[in-house]
Amino acid sequence: MVGLNLMQISEIKFKKIKDIFKKIDKSFVDVFYFADSLGSLELVQTKKIINLIKKYWKKPIGIHAHDNQSLALENSKVAIKEGATFIDSTVLGMGRGPGNVKTENILSLVNRSPIYEISNLIEKHFFELKKKYNWGTNHFYYLSAKYKIHPTYIQKMLEGNRYDHNQILLAIDILKDINAKSFNPTKLNFSTKFYVGKPKGKWFPDNFKKRKILILANGEELYKNTKKINIFIKKENPIILSLNELKNSRIKRIDFITMCNPSRIFIELNNLKNKKARIIAPFSMIPKKIFSKKKINKSYDYGAVVKADKIEVNKNYCLIPNFLALSYALCIAIAGGGENIIFAGLDGYSDNVVQKKETDNTLKLFQKQHKKLVIKSLTPTKYKIKKI
Repeated sequence: MVGLNLMQISEIKFKKIKDIFKKIDKSFVDVFYFADSLGSLELVQTKKIINLIKKYWKKPIGIHAHDNQSLALENSKVAIKEGATFIDSTVLGMGRGPGNVKTENILSLVNRSPIYEISNLIEKHFFELKKKYNWGTNHFYYLSAKYKIHPTYIQKMLEGNRYDHNQILLAIDILKDINAKSFNPTKLNFSTKFYVGKPKGKWFPDNFKKRKILILANGEELYKNTKKINIFIKKENPIILSLNELKNSRIKRIDFITMCNPSRIFIELNNLKNKKARIIAPFSMIPKKIFSKKKINKSYDYGAVVKADKIEVNKNYCLIPNFLALSYALCIAIAGGGENIIFAGLDGYSDNVVQKKETDNTLKLFQKQHKKLVIKSLTPTKYKIKKI
């Protein structure tokens, strides 16, 4: 048996669907399927699509519904009512991102009791699987369907707790304007939307020479080693940069807070705890309609543009390979003449291989390009950095 599955049916015009049927070898295909790939179909649309297909197709029809809007079951019901005879389903709705129609619900719909085998299967295996892989719809998947955004963007942002709630909402607001129906991981950087024009900045660090640079990250080791770090600060008197604002730090002195991820800048500056903080960020490269500097005590405008595998340190701007605050802070330190870099709180990820690899590659890239650069760590770290 051969089935032909038409993807992203919600994005295909009816005239195009008619043309597709003219090209199908009807003697070769047994079942015509369509997929609600973006999970954006409304019930009225599903009804219209089934009735259109029936005009040109006399063989069985199937539907593969995604549950972004919690409409997968309802869309399947409508499809059955209008004549579809093939319905996809998975136990407990298991599937990438928002998931699919639940097998146990479909069985109930067609009067086949799921109480025994299915219920036992769910209890024995699938509750644990769902807890581990966390599929199922939520507000973000609902919005992705509404704005025709490929659900993999949401799935990637939810992995590893890298983005907080507000950052995901901000990302969705950007993705809806840049044609994100197909997944492209580079679009998660949003550089074309935020950092505009030629690289530029209005400030450069002119007092870092012959000073040690202490860069503070938000890892647990920062808080475990507070006393040790404060002793180091008192003894060495370094320039101190933090990667974004530290959560509940008892570090006695922080000279600058560095930020370069556009969504972090937007969110963190509206929620700053340290109102006297001196902020370094690529302010002049962010469009005013997206962000304007308000209620910031002191701001320092050091430009940044993201280009893959690229590091270029200039007087008042840099080119960096990613939106990591670590990359940006290293460029600032180098621009100011700093060659002796000490990290604290840069623990490394134990549960996110991708992010750990990205940071590892970034550190290697900097050390390869800047041979005189000495990088060490004051606290335990999973990265390949010499410990003091």
